[in-house]
Formats: sequence, structure tokens, C-alpha cells
Amino acid sequence: MVDTSTDKYYGGFLEFETGLRNTVYHKNALALSHGRACLAYILDQEKPRVVHAPFYTCGAMIDPIEERGIEIVYYNIDNALDPVGLPESVGADELVIYINYFGLKSNTMERLTNQYDNRLVADNCMAFYSRQYGNAYTYNSCRKFFGVPDGSYLYTPTPMENEFKRYEGYRLDHLISRLRGDMDICYGQYLENEEAFDCNIYTMSALTERLMSTFDYDGVAERRHSNYLYIHERIGKYNRLQLLLEPMAVPHYYPLFVAEAPDRRLLAKERLFIPALWPDMLSREASGFDHEIDLAKNILPLPVDQRYTSADMECMLGILKKYWTPTDI
Repeated sequence: MVDTSTDKYYGGFLEFETGLRNTVYHKNALALSHGRACLAYILDQEKPRVVHAPFYTCGAMIDPIEERGIEIVYYNIDNALDPVGLPESVGADELVIYINYFGLKSNTMERLTNQYDNRLVADNCMAFYSRQYGNAYTYNSCRKFFGVPDGSYLYTPTPMENEFKRYEGYRLDHLISRLRGDMDICYGQYLENEEAFDCNIYTMSALTERLMSTFDYDGVAERRHSNYLYIHERIGKYNRLQLLLEPMAVPHYYPLFVAEAPDRRLLAKERLFIPALWPDMLSREASGFDHEIDLAKNILPLPVDQRYTSADMECMLGILKKYWTPTDI
């Protein structure tokens, strides 16, 4: 019987991190304020008539497209999170967006790059460690992998100058509260920071630029990779998603796809925070996306990030199994 008593909190966003290393992982990219700013930049450069986007995505991707009055054509994904029903080719006035889901779909991204070239937009918000794919526009998210208030790196088909104003609208309350252990207030502060982002384009804040030079990128990658494998070895056979962890992949979460997700509020009471990805899509007006709705309701994104060890993974699984009974696929 696993002892699940712990003073540690599992999951949720990342807190403040310190320690100067003078390293920059994405040296040849534009450092912008957030993923929405990157996509807004791409749309303003390309001015597409149509954007092909996965239905299984967050509203933050859809907002800048809708704001510009661009037609969105949603497509399905299969049980391997690969696209279904995309056209063989697209015109010069079209773009295709694909998400590197959970940091596990680099091989699919490479294939789509060969197919669509510079008409592909590679959303690497869940795959910070992936760099540019061929001539595709490629962007990521610093906040999904590190305890910073803003930040995203954008690769473009041709080098571009960063002529935008510094982002100064960030907030630190949630990062500081989490560092102090004020868990009862920090999540609300985190949501306030998220809501402060809009679709305007800014340069990465000076604070985040400084913080992004402090991280042990190799150490973070190794820890995420090993934590993912630890979970997969123990419950992978019960996962409705059968995704291989590519040798160089650095995962965002471990996506456990179950038949019926347990009540996440009960897990939170045990200090295990598992987000829902993405609840806003459930109210999106479209038909023919039952599989995507199933994914949104029943994927449990389990934290595998650099804060945790294999002992933490074992404790987290012990908490989860109080409310979820593994069953064979």
C-alpha cells in the first residue's frame, strides 16, 4: 500500500525559479510575450483567407483568428492525436495549424512540414524544447515549462526584426504566492494573469528574458523524460492513448486517457491538481467532433515536470488510484 500522505502539492502551474546560467535555449527566435502574440504576428504577416485548425485546442488559439475575421475550418484528430481529413495541399491564402500535443508529436510535425512547407504553423506550446521545423512558422510557450510570467519564442520562414514594445502587463502575484505556499489564493491569481493576456503583439518582458537565462535546460529535460517513463511503465497499459515517447521528446504532461475521468475536485483536495484541456471547446459551435469532446472530458494530464522525482510520481499515482480504478483497454 503506497503512503500518500505528503506535504507536497502535485500539478498546477510552475512557481518562481532562480539561479543565473546565462543560457538561452532558443537563440535564433523572436522573443515575444506569449503564444497568442506569436499567432497574431503570423496572421498579420500572412493575411490568410482560411486557417485549418484542430477542434481539440484552446480558445487562446482561436481568439486571434476570429478577431481578424478569418475563416476557420476545423479538422479532427485520431486516437494517436494525428490529423484526420486535412487536404493534401493548401493554397497560398491558407494556413494549417497543428499542435505538438503534450510534446509527443514531433514526428507528425516533421511529416506535416514536408507536406505543407511554409503554409504550416507549428504550435509547440506543449513542446518547448522543439525548435523550428523546416520553413514552418513555429512558436512555443515559456510559461508551460518554467515559472515565468510571460514569454514565447517564434521562428519564422525568414529572419525578422523584433520591433515591438516590451510587455509590461505581467503579474507576479501567483508565482510569489505559490513560492510562499499560499495555495488557497495563488490559483485565482494565476487565472487573473492568464486573463490579462490579449492578442496584441509585444516583446518578451525584461524579467522573463532574464529568467529564461537561468535554467538548467538539460536537467529539466531529463527529469520530465524520466518522470513520463516512470508513469507509463506503471499505468501505460490502461491508457486509451498509445503514444510513444520519442527519444528526444521532452513532454509537457503524461496524458492519461480514461473511460470516465474522476472528479478533479476530489483530487485537488488531496493536493493533486489536474487541469481540464480544454473546457471552452465544449461550448464551441460545431458538429462531428465527438472524439475531441471525449478527449477534453477524459484526458487526465498528469504532471511530470522538473519539480518532482520518481518518489513523487509514485505518491501521485497512489492519490489518483483512490478515485480511479485502472481497467484494461
